Amino acid sequence: MSDPRGLRGRRYPLLPLLCAPAAAVLTGTRSLMASGEWIGDAPEAVLGVLGFPADPFTGIRPAPHAATVRRLLRRIDGDALDVAIGAYRQARTARPEESEPPPKPALR
Repeated sequence: MSDPRGLRGRRYPLLPLLCAPAAAVLTGTRSLMASGEWIGDAPEAVLGVLGFPADPFTGIRPAPHAATVRRLLRRIDGDALDVAIGAYRQARTARPEESEPPPKPALR
């Protein structure tokens, strides 16, 4: 999936901007407005876990504005995001032969 944003104005990496609304939904938000408020109110530790970079001068992790997240979600291709997430989950799923322990040698 390609980044739909122009080069000018890229302040936040794409992955945290996609992870933040997903985390907000997992905590119970039900709308874009509520997700934006959740992201804006998130503690710096949560923003760090989501992957937002700290400001090099202050060390503070600024949260993106709700409009930034909303504009990005409107511009991304939902089908391409679904395919990318599905491919990631399939790659992370252990194959049956990998998850079973090797057979132990028989006792004599």
